[in-house]
Amino acid sequence: MHPLVGFAEELRRLRAITVATANEESEDVEYLVGTMIELPALIRADEIAQHATFLLRHERPHQTALGLSRDDAEGKFLTRYLEDGVLERNPFETLDQGGVGI
Repeated sequence: MHPLVGFAEELRRLRAITVATANEESEDVEYLVGTMIELPALIRADEIAQHATFLLRHERPHQTALGLSRDDAEGKFLTRYLEDGVLERNPFETLDQGGVGI
């Protein structure tokens, strides 16, 4: 996994290096090439995904976009928001396609 990738070309080059290195070491090595999507890469996730076998999403997009800290929200008011219908789902457990979306 290549962390903090922000651009498709960046991951394309990192993928090439990864493949070349893996082939130099052994042709029998099984591996995946991917990245964790962090901010600001969210807005380019579709482009970055073209060069990745996998993408991981971190909770930070929700913290930034919604202004929520997972530790504070889940420990204090989020349960009440869910019970009272302020939120339909826990934003840290679902993909918010209409808001943060990936």
